[in-house]
Amino acid sequence: MQRSNVSAWLYVTPLMLVLVPFFLLPTLVVLVASFFETDGFGGLLPTFTLANYVDVLTSTQTFLLYVTTLKFAILTWLFTLIIGFLVAYFLVFHVKNQLLAIGLFAHLGRAGVGGGGFARSGRYGLGLEHG
Repeated sequence: MQRSNVSAWLYVTPLMLVLVPFFLLPTLVVLVASFFETDGFGGLLPTFTLANYVDVLTSTQTFLLYVTTLKFAILTWLFTLIIGFLVAYFLVFHVKNQLLAIGLFAHLGRAGVGGGGFARSGRYGLGLEHG
């Protein structure tokens, strides 16, 4: 191996040491377990089945969750588009000093349009925050 290949692998190794055991392996276990029958108490029976996928994909609840997720995604996209357009329009056509416009843009990107971002918006206690 060339020296650059060794250094590249050294840079990737810490990521792989975290990614493989904590993301890739559990994902594979869930994927494999999804093709087995259960005994109803959390145990798996060694019988291959597609019934789990049929149940999920034909469920009314799954369809309603997809519809709700799609509505949320469309509304988020729409509000982001409107707010982003209005901020960009204001910065381009109403702020005459280019340095000030760049500073405002950087500040809005860091702190959010609300002037403090989500952390200071008063939404604590609704289960929307983390950390």
